[in-house]
Amino acid sequence: MKPQHGLKGGRPQRRGQGPAMLLAAALMWGSAQAQEAPPQVQDVIPQGSAIAPPDAIESSALTGFESIGRPFPLTPNAVRRMLEQGQAQLALMLSEQALNRGSGAPVTALRWRELKARAHMALGQQSQALEVLESLPTDTIDHTPELVLMMAQAQLANGQFQEARGRFSRFLVENPGHPHAYIAQRGIGICELKLGALDRARLQLGLYRERPDRPEPDPEWILAMAELSLAQGGWEMARHGLKQLPEETRRSQPARAIFYRAVRMQVAEAAQTEFTPKLLIDLESALAHNPGETEAQELRILHAKLFHQWATTPIKREKKPTATVQRLMQRRCLLRTLLNAPQGLEQALFLTQLLELEQEAPLGLTAAGGLLTPEGLGLTPLTPPVRAVLAETLLQQQRLAEAVALLGSQRERDGDLIRLQLLAMDTSMSDVTLESLLEELSPSGTNGEPMVLPSPLLEPIAKALLAYTRHGREAQAELLLAQLQTREDDPAVIRLLAYQKGLMLESLGDLEEALLHYAGMSFPAEKIAPAADRLLPESPKEATARLLIQLGKTSEADKLLGKTETPSNSPKGGTPTPAGVVKP
Repeated sequence: MKPQHGLKGGRPQRRGQGPAMLLAAALMWGSAQAQEAPPQVQDVIPQGSAIAPPDAIESSALTGFESIGRPFPLTPNAVRRMLEQGQAQLALMLSEQALNRGSGAPVTALRWRELKARAHMALGQQSQALEVLESLPTDTIDHTPELVLMMAQAQLANGQFQEARGRFSRFLVENPGHPHAYIAQRGIGICELKLGALDRARLQLGLYRERPDRPEPDPEWILAMAELSLAQGGWEMARHGLKQLPEETRRSQPARAIFYRAVRMQVAEAAQTEFTPKLLIDLESALAHNPGETEAQELRILHAKLFHQWATTPIKREKKPTATVQRLMQRRCLLRTLLNAPQGLEQALFLTQLLELEQEAPLGLTAAGGLLTPEGLGLTPLTPPVRAVLAETLLQQQRLAEAVALLGSQRERDGDLIRLQLLAMDTSMSDVTLESLLEELSPSGTNGEPMVLPSPLLEPIAKALLAYTRHGREAQAELLLAQLQTREDDPAVIRLLAYQKGLMLESLGDLEEALLHYAGMSFPAEKIAPAADRLLPESPKEATARLLIQLGKTSEADKLLGKTETPSNSPKGGTPTPAGVVKP
């Protein structure tokens, strides 16, 4: 009998790198790590390892021989070994694949679900782990100490403190000599802390401290003690404890949250006795670490409140202020002037200067609760010019939905200029179209032709034109071109339209033609005044260099921008200047 097409000897001939071959590699790793991986998987296995990366297994094409119900090629014990040796992601994927096969005895299926829960815990995915554990029979968990402990840890991470405390206590009573008994002791203390039983928390965490089997260093215990100190009003002890943490843990979300709370408590306590600029300096030093973080919102609210009090109260000037105090005084002066300025353009001017200071040294003052937000400024009413300045800041930070909400439905010129930029960035706004905006900003003449574009509209129209061109939205770009062509004699508009042509070539994917176009703009026949390029986001030379880099010609880009190296043995001598990075 002749073998069928695609078969050899009546057996399927496996081609490519299907999941079956990659899973075979994982099996080899679990049973005979010393053997060489088969050639079909060698190209996706990292050097020095016999394990194919999980993404390689997931992205491999199916072979057509993975029929449902076929026995899974790996045993739970093999996958457990992977998990024990740090391959949690791989163990999770294989456990899910085994469960999806739907084969095996119920006991084996329970073992796969247990492995899946363990893998989720190892990956820090406590909510998913809890979901899997809750699907297991209660008897299975109750008769497996490790699962009781795992369930308690998952419940603690998911805020089920009362349930977690009960399971930790049960584990500790029934398994006092277990190698992981210290985890249960620590868990009881943390649960008491979360439940507000501070005396019992201190007792349990103290018992845990005396255990000889607890790990060193012990960041979880340090964090718990710092949180306990805060709850009892001891911000000094809390900050001291945080200093004992390893650097990596100090940057974690729980540690940062405790740090911000400690600083807030410290400043609020000091402000009740005597307010000094140093309190604001301490606050701003804390905010400078991670500006804009959600955990710092209460700190920003306190900062805005104290800064307002300081700005509206007469103070004595220091004779020899430090640079930090000088900067603080500059911000105070601007805020004080802003609060006392006439409503409208003058307020917007001083607010713009405050935002420039924030941009130079970010403190997160434009994030929720910050001084430079509508709530933090406390201006009533919020005039259109001020609203537009704040919305433009949100636009620059890509917080587009917030910018739309701040502008609201009230239509005015300053807001419409921001709406024009938002439309160009594909932001959804109800009842606002490009045509209606242009009609409001630059009404047509009596004959229906566009009137000469006013000078204040040149820059926003130019930004919108380039944004639409960059995204290949030709119809909208044509509407803006019609507006700009009313000033076709303006050298800045001529250069802008030339640059826009190069950008259009880029959007079409013709980089070489765009490169030649920008190069021609870089070396014009007649001298171009610097003011003629004021509407461009980059100089033509920078655009040329940017495309040279994209085409793999970095050295040519550096030479074009004058970033050539000076050899050390040249007549001038010196050290070679490293090439910089051209910003697009």
